[in-house]
Amino acid sequence: MTENNTARLNEALQGRYRIERLLGAGGMATVYLAQDLRHERKVAVKVLRPDVVTTTGSGRFLEEIRIAANLTHPHIFPVHDSGAADGLLYYVMPFNEGESLRERLDRDGELPIPDTFEILEEIVDALDYAHEQGVVHRDVKPDNILTQGRHAMIVDFGVAKALSDATNGSDFDATTAGMAIGTPDYMAPEQAAADPSVDYRADLYAVGVLGYELLTGRTPFSGGTPQSVLTRQITELPAPVERHRSSVPPELSAAIMRCLEKRPADRWQSAGELLAALRAARMASSVQPPVPGAGPETRGRRRFAPPAIAAAVLLVSFAGWSVLGGAELDGTSRVVVDVFENQTGDVTLDRVGLMLQDWLTDGLLQSGLMEVVPTITARQAATFVRAEADAGRPRDPVMAIADETGAEIVISGTVYMDGDKLRIRTSVTEATDRQEARLVGSIEPVVGPVDDITALLAQVRERLLGSLATSLNRRIAAQVGVSDRAPTYEAYEA
Repeated sequence: MTENNTARLNEALQGRYRIERLLGAGGMATVYLAQDLRHERKVAVKVLRPDVVTTTGSGRFLEEIRIAANLTHPHIFPVHDSGAADGLLYYVMPFNEGESLRERLDRDGELPIPDTFEILEEIVDALDYAHEQGVVHRDVKPDNILTQGRHAMIVDFGVAKALSDATNGSDFDATTAGMAIGTPDYMAPEQAAADPSVDYRADLYAVGVLGYELLTGRTPFSGGTPQSVLTRQITELPAPVERHRSSVPPELSAAIMRCLEKRPADRWQSAGELLAALRAARMASSVQPPVPGAGPETRGRRRFAPPAIAAAVLLVSFAGWSVLGGAELDGTSRVVVDVFENQTGDVTLDRVGLMLQDWLTDGLLQSGLMEVVPTITARQAATFVRAEADAGRPRDPVMAIADETGAEIVISGTVYMDGDKLRIRTSVTEATDRQEARLVGSIEPVVGPVDDITALLAQVRERLLGSLATSLNRRIAAQVGVSDRAPTYEAYEA
């Protein structure tokens, strides 16, 4: 963009954002790094191309962005703001200092299998939530997935819907590379055929293409022109994943290939169903999630150490988080995570409690610390307990959840406002004797801004898993004679 255009944009956004520099440009929008003057933070401002604005119309676009801005999920990149100013249509997101999945693929090619599991599960979880809200992405691809630390977040919800609606029946070039209405390499056959009844199952097809590319370094179909790729999407069957990479677990390959079925009715029928299949595939294949900082030689393989070494290492790693008051939990216990209660008075934050349940359950499953009650079972139990209370048969909530799920440990908590900050309190309760619940301890509350829920959820999960690991390893340490205070060099050599 020229200096004159940058000056025009700064003039249009005067008093709200100050443009600092160009970050990039694509077929749909130009992206700038800007300073949010009100909140004193860096943001990314996406400005739609003039021809896109003409085709879409500001009303339709801003309505879709408004819907997308209400999506609150740890793996959906939030929308802070949007608007129209001096003929420019824009929306504002946090500035991501990480990289896109496209950048990582361009650099590394195919990814390690544990990383692929992690990315697919997080993106599918986000899509499951969005689909439940009636929002379909329509342009799932590596370019629209950003990384923050180990985690993946999907961007540009609402943009594809606005453009797709606007171009139905028009002569707008739907196959222009980079347009959010669909990118040929990732478009489901019904999208390629311009079927007006495209639904959420097109997103699942795109996830299949994404998974295929993460594992093999290539998409199922390629061609010299966008039209040739679209034709192949409609008419050809993809080669099996294992033909390109024999080490891919068969369960993962099967999950991806089902996403790539030509008929929507032959694919997974919901993102939740696909998510369950991915998690089962990971467990069946014994592929562990990636460990922060682990080199490629340690990823994807189970590594065992003598009990003394394991105890010492975990005690060092997590000692700073333990606030369980000296309690010793049993690693054979069955644990359930309940929905965190929303005490903010804002019903739009109900989703935070559900997200906490998902994140903590997933973290416990991956850690292998205890046997974990699946989220769907926990929610069914909670529904039954509420129905009993409504019918005049109330029970102690913690004991009731424990009874209905067979759990000995219940993780629960509350979400409430502390001034203008969100505060999350987490409790660990033992219900082993089935007579009376005993509060084992609470995790240090996590406090932060409402618009940074992802970071808050990550802190809660880290602190909870740290405390549980420390408590469990006190028992291990006692059995092998390792102190839980300051492990010596000899402890590591035992």
